Amino acid sequence: MVFARANHASILVIFAQTSLAGIVLVITGGIVAFGFGGPGGYEGGEQVVTAILFVPLLAFCTISAALISGLVILRDPVRVEWWREHWWLVLLTTCGALGLIALACVPPFATQVWVDPNPGTGYWTPVAAWWLVIPAWLIVAFCLTNFLLPTRFHDTPADEQ
Repeated sequence: MVFARANHASILVIFAQTSLAGIVLVITGGIVAFGFGGPGGYEGGEQVVTAILFVPLLAFCTISAALISGLVILRDPVRVEWWREHWWLVLLTTCGALGLIALACVPPFATQVWVDPNPGTGYWTPVAAWWLVIPAWLIVAFCLTNFLLPTRFHDTPADEQ
């Protein structure tokens, strides 16, 4: 039976990873939203409220999806062993995805959009390359949420008796 028992250390590891992923995603999302928000960039109160509410909610939904998709790895002890032996690959992938997010916020990937909220007061503002940000965001969430997999979510032959 899969997921028969989870010891407290495993639950603590999952909580720590999920918290770390949440912190990284909220900080990253805040930087992208405030520094390179949609057309208009930072325009004051509305964007602050939207970012304060939307970014953590988006991070929570993304982490939840990453936890659920990580169950595929946990179902197979061979995959768990491979994932644990190649922890450096997960860390390298996370750093690469964070680098992609940073790259999406600078030219030539970030584009300039003309915003004219009031006639005659227009300005250019950068917009991040969302086609780079979204996949990188998902990769960061998956890798950080499933960085160290618990070792004790599988039954052993002694448990089956």
